[in-house]
Amino acid sequence: AAVCITGAGAEGGIEYKNGAELAVKHFGETINGRKIELVIADGPNADASLSEYERLYDEGVRMFSSGYGSMADMGALSLADELETLYMGMTWAPDVDCSGSDYFFRLGVISTSF
Repeated sequence: AAVCITGAGAEGGIEYKNGAELAVKHFGETINGRKIELVIADGPNADASLSEYERLYDEGVRMFSSGYGSMADMGALSLADELETLYMGMTWAPDVDCSGSDYFFRLGVISTSF
């Protein structure tokens, strides 16, 4: 997960990080018998988040998730399709249109829905 745990968006990113760690602790480190590893990467801005995405991809990571309202989700949308990696975005941004993607899935509600 690339989340902002430093900088302006740290409050939401830290909550997301804590929730992900709690889920792994509660549900375990396997899914259908396959070991999972939770990797938290700090992305205090969009460029840093996308750099972390690419770095983790180069290290073999193939499933990604963003933190609440991630600034990187717009760029991650094109990267997910290009690299063919599953990306679950918590984005609330109305301009992130993932309807044509086979790899990017929006988990957050669009802000205009409020």
